[in-house]
Amino acid sequence: MEPSLDIKIGQMIMVGFRGRQITATSPIVECIRDCHLGGVWLCDFRGPAGEDLGNVTSKEQLRELVRALKHAADIPLLMAIDAEGGSVIRLKPEYGFPPTKSAAELGAAGGVEATRTQARQIAESLRDLGFNLNFAPVLDTNINPNNPALGKRGRCFSSDPEVVGELASVFVEEHHRAGVGCAVKHFPGQGSAASDTHVGFVDASECWTRDELKPFSTLIRKGLADAMLTGHMFIRQLDPNVPATLSRAIATGLVRDELGFEGVLFSDDLGMGAIGGNYAFDEAIALAIDAGIDVILHANTGVHHFDIGQRIYSCMQGLVASGRISEERIDISYRRIARLKDSLNVRTLG
Repeated sequence: MEPSLDIKIGQMIMVGFRGRQITATSPIVECIRDCHLGGVWLCDFRGPAGEDLGNVTSKEQLRELVRALKHAADIPLLMAIDAEGGSVIRLKPEYGFPPTKSAAELGAAGGVEATRTQARQIAESLRDLGFNLNFAPVLDTNINPNNPALGKRGRCFSSDPEVVGELASVFVEEHHRAGVGCAVKHFPGQGSAASDTHVGFVDASECWTRDELKPFSTLIRKGLADAMLTGHMFIRQLDPNVPATLSRAIATGLVRDELGFEGVLFSDDLGMGAIGGNYAFDEAIALAIDAGIDVILHANTGVHHFDIGQRIYSCMQGLVASGRISEERIDISYRRIARLKDSLNVRTLG
């Protein structure tokens, strides 16, 4: 039976939430049930006063949380987390997980076998915890080592896009062996940028080059890009009007038409300053979907909204009802998401 329009809309939404345990009346559970949520993103993070606002305290706690979220869903969820290694990994030693090296450290060490070993360790941990999607690896090229979000944090494998593509391929291959998918990031590359899209508007027009596309092209060509996250940087020569996540020229013209990517395209977190600080909530969602984004991701780690999923769901329903977004457009994304879930065997509650 063909799913309803409401189900298709809900499958296009992934959100984060605060809390390390859930009950039948938790807002995230209500969202999963009432909005047919497609996915949940988990994180560990601290508030401005250092307070723990995330979802992780231990292996056992995290495994139980993932299990409970899965069992709350009638339609199996994409369960996602950031597990790059180094400074961006939610599976930290303080929670009982083994230490990891950053992508930069792996690349500097000559890389392939060290990357393979660490990726296997990460992927097997994710599988055992119940996750099916890792928002990694980073395919950005370390062109600007002073980039506050990437270079300074060691998140790029190399300043050579060929090396980035090689090590990222190894990373994804080990995840596939463990049955975990990868959403590579941040298209079309923001390693040359001088500032951070988490904070505000980033114009990479003067520094971005097409060499930054090479790692993405490599993984697409090898069939290793299960999914992809767009970045929020503005690149005038690709689109003179809007950042990449909101750009049809980039999210459809460049990703799909030129590079031939057929998988699921996630927005990066729409709550980040580059988008949330410059676009109205409903307008950002409309532009992203029209651009070609398949899944609206909202990490919900800044100003917390317990009903963020419901707000996105209602917005998307309104966009279709008004004719701004067609049912055909929703159907295209739904089918991509369904194919991804099938490829990851996201069919059982686990």
